[in-house]
Amino acid sequence: MGGACRRVRGTRWWFRCRVPGSLTTRLGLREVTRSLRTSCPREAMRRGRLAWLATETAFRQMASDLSLDAERALVLVRRLLQEALDNSPTAEEIVRRWREDDTSLAGQLFTRSLLEVVPGIPEDGRKKLMLHMDRIAHRLEAANARERAEVEQERAALAVHRAERAAEREGEAQSALAQLSVRVAELEREVEVERRIRERLDARVLPAPAQQAPAEPAAIPAPPASTPANSDAGSLRPSLKTRVNDLGPLFSANESNYLTRRAAPQLGRRALGRKSVEDAEAAFWLWRGLAGDRPMLEYTREQADDLRVDMLRMLAFYGKGGRKYDMREKFGPRHWIDEAEKRQKKIDEHNAALPEGHPKRKPDVERMAFRTVKKHYGALSGYWKWLESRKVLPRGSNIFDEWDWPGTKGRPDDRDAWSVDDLNALLRSSWFAPEAHGTDYWWATVIAMFSGLRVEEIARLRTAHDFQEFDGILCMVLQNQGDWSPKSEAGERVVPVHRQLHALGLRDLIQRRAAEDSYRLLPSLKRGPRGNLGAYLSKDFSAHTIAIGVGDKTVFHSWRHNIRTQLSNVRELQETWIDAILGHRAGSGSPGQRSVGATIYLKGIGAANLDWAIQQVDYGPKVELRRLDPTLLPGPETATGEVCRGERE
Repeated sequence: MGGACRRVRGTRWWFRCRVPGSLTTRLGLREVTRSLRTSCPREAMRRGRLAWLATETAFRQMASDLSLDAERALVLVRRLLQEALDNSPTAEEIVRRWREDDTSLAGQLFTRSLLEVVPGIPEDGRKKLMLHMDRIAHRLEAANARERAEVEQERAALAVHRAERAAEREGEAQSALAQLSVRVAELEREVEVERRIRERLDARVLPAPAQQAPAEPAAIPAPPASTPANSDAGSLRPSLKTRVNDLGPLFSANESNYLTRRAAPQLGRRALGRKSVEDAEAAFWLWRGLAGDRPMLEYTREQADDLRVDMLRMLAFYGKGGRKYDMREKFGPRHWIDEAEKRQKKIDEHNAALPEGHPKRKPDVERMAFRTVKKHYGALSGYWKWLESRKVLPRGSNIFDEWDWPGTKGRPDDRDAWSVDDLNALLRSSWFAPEAHGTDYWWATVIAMFSGLRVEEIARLRTAHDFQEFDGILCMVLQNQGDWSPKSEAGERVVPVHRQLHALGLRDLIQRRAAEDSYRLLPSLKRGPRGNLGAYLSKDFSAHTIAIGVGDKTVFHSWRHNIRTQLSNVRELQETWIDAILGHRAGSGSPGQRSVGATIYLKGIGAANLDWAIQQVDYGPKVELRRLDPTLLPGPETATGEVCRGERE
């Protein structure tokens, strides 16, 4: 039957059947072989039975009709003799069927029965037939060679597959072993933490006999429901979840209470802005993801130090941007550490084949900055201090206090002032082209140029509230707006309008915005991801200045550097007047000692003195200010190698 006639070659099953002895002479074959074209044993069994039935039927027909082979061979010969050697459809059909494992036509041609046909063919026909048969035989051998090559390729592919599977199994085993090692290390750390907690509790309950027992902090019970809220919290203070045992509350128990309280105005303390609240949320998310949500007195300074190491290994953005909250719900902090290591490994593999200084070398993965780590530590430390001040935690339990942060303090030379060359390049650029005249970006830049206001202060200017006259002098009033306030208490100030802004038509712009019932002076400025109105303005301005060749340290904030330097070089101007215009604390712009009573005298400066001070802002004749408007003072066409008037060398 078919099952006994099947054989395996490589990965495929083949059909093999012996030719009866009475037919071997007529067929010229001792056995019939044919690929079943499958590697499945069940399918090979079915196809083998069908092949066996077909061959048995053919054998019976040939045995009953002895002239069948000669007649078929004669038909093939006649077809070949009528066809050209180079274009023979019959030869193509024989080869095609052979490739499809159908050897019937080839068996009819290459058989002993052909000997009965050949003598009746003329000599020219015999030569042509022999040439046909040689070419067909050659092509059949080539087809057999290709099939053998395919079988060898399949064998090689199978060997490679087996090797890869073996390597994968080995890698999986090593990965499982590594995970087991990590878990063992975590368990050892937990055991060590429990031991330290037990020692701390034993030291509180059973002090050493030779030493005086330290005073145990009194347990603070939860306040009753009838207890009124503190006067400084008002209706915004939710009830605190105080300690239920000696290890304190869970870290996450009072997060929402803290953020709600700190985001609201309080007596003697400024409320946290939206950015600060989001930074605190990010810090809490990092701490819970890396150290776990545990009772707060279980945490140790060693874990705080581990947090610093882990954050410095983390990918810089770690899910920031518009989808940051979705990314935090989907991935934990460990994911961003692993992602940074994975990307760095690919970069190292790419750079390994390139020498140092090669232009195609890729930079290292950008990881979290040291200054950002310090900011997160500050947020966590503030949370601990807040709980200590509410007596939820004992004094001295803040593990994020008193850490060193070398190199993170800001330097006064972080930004460059505008030079004459850079300023003229900006004035000649498309930012101040005629078609850009009067746009919100154009107005924001010239207001900063002649007032020293910060970018967000300019973006927040309101038409009906922030432009007022004092002693007949039009001034810009920087004040709390409910959803936003200046950077500091000193930032709440009055800045008179410069004469150049009057010449450019600022008063007309205010009146036009009022007629349009526009709430903002610059209504087209869009909010950034953190709600800042000046975010895109500052970003687009920096991109434009870099594109025209200005250094990356000369930014929108650099206008304040120019104005501070110019006013400081006017001998008649007092330092407190300059601080009042720029919104600095008294003495913050000078290296000398700050005046304690300066804040008392600021209110007595007067609008006239402030107006005289702001009018001293003058960029000099070498700056092409006439490009702002033809009515301004003329200046020379070019100026090179100079610094703006009043800049210190």
